[in-house]
Amino acid sequence: MRAVRLQLREWVAAADLDEDTADAVVQLTDEAVTNAVEHATTDGDTCVVDVLANRPPCGSGVAVVVHDDGTWKPPGDPGYRGRGVRLIGLMSDRSTITTSASGTTVRMCWTDPRLN
Repeated sequence: MRAVRLQLREWVAAADLDEDTADAVVQLTDEAVTNAVEHATTDGDTCVVDVLANRPPCGSGVAVVVHDDGTWKPPGDPGYRGRGVRLIGLMSDRSTITTSASGTTVRMCWTDPRLN
């Protein structure tokens, strides 16, 4: 996870995002990857998690896609945890989560507030 965060921090710096958007991109991508690792595998299984971050050609914002090839396993008692999906919905401008037999895909988008 540390390597993903470091690479994403470098990418958001190069993408010239405002500080709040950059922080949200890194935090929520980390959350989505962590969820993929925790919920897409069962004991002893592995899965592949892909992360793709880009800026649309018009440069109006940023999009991140996190996809795993695992099989969703329902969470146990979340206790104090289990707020990641809600955070993704609250802290991104648009988000979707889709599940299928080939895995789960989280799409998150942010617009650049400096362009509004």
